Amino acid sequence: MMRFPKYILYVVSLIVYFSSCQDEKQQWLNKYAEIKCAYISDTINKANDKSVIIKESIKEKEAAEKNLSKVNAVYKSEIKLLEEKIIKENSEYLKKYRTESDKQSDLYGHFSTPAYEKKMYALKLSLAKNIEAYNGQIEQIKMQRDADSKYKQCHDQVQKITNSILEEEKKIDTKYKTSIDSLQKLLNEQNSKFNDIAANLKGSELLDFKLKRDKLKENPCIK
Repeated sequence: MMRFPKYILYVVSLIVYFSSCQDEKQQWLNKYAEIKCAYISDTINKANDKSVIIKESIKEKEAAEKNLSKVNAVYKSEIKLLEEKIIKENSEYLKKYRTESDKQSDLYGHFSTPAYEKKMYALKLSLAKNIEAYNGQIEQIKMQRDADSKYKQCHDQVQKITNSILEEEKKIDTKYKTSIDSLQKLLNEQNSKFNDIAANLKGSELLDFKLKRDKLKENPCIK
């Protein structure tokens, strides 16, 4: 029977060890690339399918929104005027508040007086009443708008198209969900295996393994 020197057996064992280690790393990289590529492909296909749905409906939705905007223009203009009045009311209140506060400070410093408190209360009360009145007018305009049959018809048409798009997008999500969820699970498992393999590597070998992994993250489908 032929006997081999111990150092030869040691060298052979090292070769076998490093060979198996290299195989394990390459197998991981190959499998990771395959799974990651499939995951990205499914994600892109899902986005593309949704894009097709939106493109098919965009003209119809834009036309419906344009009709709604025309009907709503008068109501929107009236509401805007009232909102501007509210802004002006708040601005006037602040001016009067600062004027009265400065007068009080000049006369009494940081001390308050009954007369000052009364003026401040009157200013706040006036502001609250005026804003409440404007908000009431805004609500009345909104009620008139919502009762307008033409507005309601245009609004319902926009909502119908929007709901239709959302429904089609849900169908697409459902179509790809099982596949994407499964691929994500496999990626999680691969990431766990990566950590197990990396734990036994050091120095340049570990760095090289990480760099190859990172490169595949960016372009897993390029062979």
